[in-house]
Amino acid sequence: MVKQELTKDALAKLEKLRRQFADFQEDCSKLLKSIENDDFLDSETAVGVQNTLANITIIQNQLGTIYQNLSLGSLPQKLTEAADNIGSLHQELSLKAEFIAAVDFFNDLHCRKAEIEEILIAQKESLKNISIESLSIAEAKEQLQKYVEFKQFYDGEKNLMIKVSIQFGYELIYNLIENKAGYYTETIVAAEGQSEPAPLLQL
Repeated sequence: MVKQELTKDALAKLEKLRRQFADFQEDCSKLLKSIENDDFLDSETAVGVQNTLANITIIQNQLGTIYQNLSLGSLPQKLTEAADNIGSLHQELSLKAEFIAAVDFFNDLHCRKAEIEEILIAQKESLKNISIESLSIAEAKEQLQKYVEFKQFYDGEKNLMIKVSIQFGYELIYNLIENKAGYYTETIVAAEGQSEPAPLLQL
């Protein structure tokens, strides 16, 4: 997602800006002390102030452009407010990326057993009209969290699921996806009489 990369870039620039502020403040303190002592200004410190100020201006302009490209409006006065807004958006986009990955994973699943394949096809059809980008996080969780859980379950238990019986495979998909029943790790049993069982689900 382009916006997700932009938020990462913006957060990195905000951190760099804070460091530039700290350097600027330190150099300015040195110059002010020279002035108070009626000393000539240290040329190296003076140049450092000029360079740091130039860098701050460049970074702020870049942040302003990114902020608008993220549809957040104009850059606020407070650095903390900008960081909070960008951080919240980054978190939202990261969560949506997780939903997208889970849905893509599910859409790639197939099963050799016709009954289970029919359930998969029906579930995939129900996903076609969902625009994850336009959903709020609450809506995305309500509609898609079950797919995230299914992917997590499958990833974590893949070796065990290879030995799962066809009947349990049917119940697994039906309960996890259709009824949102959660994990069924405690009920997984190896199919009896299978020396080399075929995979239940395959990508």
